[in-house]
Amino acid sequence: MNNPIDSNKMLSEDIDQTLKKRELFEQFRNKNILVTGSTGLIARVLVYTLLVANEKLNLNLTLFPIARNVEKAKRLYGDWYDSKALQFIFQDVREKIECDQKLDFVFHAAAATGSKTLIERPIESFETQVLGMENILRLAERDDAKVLYFSSMEIYGQPVIEGMSTEKDLGYVDPLVIRSGYPEAKRACEFLGKAFSEERGVFVINARLAQTFGPGVLKDDNRVFAQFIRGAINKEDLVLHTDGSSLGNYCYIRDVIEALLLLIKVGKTGNSYNVVNEATNVSIKDMAKLVANKFGNGKVVIDIPDGPTGYAPKVNLHLSGEKMRDLGWKPTYDLEEMFARTIESFN
Repeated sequence: MNNPIDSNKMLSEDIDQTLKKRELFEQFRNKNILVTGSTGLIARVLVYTLLVANEKLNLNLTLFPIARNVEKAKRLYGDWYDSKALQFIFQDVREKIECDQKLDFVFHAAAATGSKTLIERPIESFETQVLGMENILRLAERDDAKVLYFSSMEIYGQPVIEGMSTEKDLGYVDPLVIRSGYPEAKRACEFLGKAFSEERGVFVINARLAQTFGPGVLKDDNRVFAQFIRGAINKEDLVLHTDGSSLGNYCYIRDVIEALLLLIKVGKTGNSYNVVNEATNVSIKDMAKLVANKFGNGKVVIDIPDGPTGYAPKVNLHLSGEKMRDLGWKPTYDLEEMFARTIESFN
């Protein structure tokens, strides 16, 4: 068993590119870092990146990833699972976080995201986010640690403005729709972070993440971009289970990782930041056509099932990335390049 990047040239290249920005990593020298949701895509690639940085830059950092499934963690981290720099904590974040070490940084990503789970287990899904956030904030208060919360573009709900949405332009979310538990929990967590920042002096930043993908996506990922990739590789028709008119906002995984490292270094506590490549704003249907025409058999089929699907509601949202750009961050790959590199990593 090898480490996870040995067989993924694209992911290894991305991490090496990020390591060129050495100033982003010096903040972690001799520090302890807690990462929740460590088997999910973004947190996992973040941990991979920090592990490589630790080896190549001699940072002497220690990572405390939180996960619930031991076997899954062993499978996803390979030989790194036994690294001295990696000390897994296996628990549910809804419970008090069991970490006796003094922490310097917390990257909080844990959340239920599967469409089926959000519909069938709305209470547990909501609690995972809100109770988890409170537990993280109390731990950060104990240790005077910096917290970066992984929020979501879904926090915007249905936009009430025309044009691009900045961090102040929140829209409408119906609290009586079961699927709304996800964005409502994100809103509640951002409020908790702001409250702990104002009342207790805890350093908290929210990264409102666009849909993120790239090398590191698992082949059995069930999100729409992964479904499109598998269909394109197999030269199958790309099947949409909605009319595909909802506008999506996307960002490449390496760009997101660099944004997170920059935010926890120079971001302002109590603030939220959109992490998005503005040039990737596109409807689901047009994205399917791009993938089908560039990488697949050229065919897109719409097949809308009866009954609830658990998909996020249709939106016309175009996120602004201006606030992140003001910090000196800029995305690299466009949507076609994102798919090309992810497909190559799958192959």
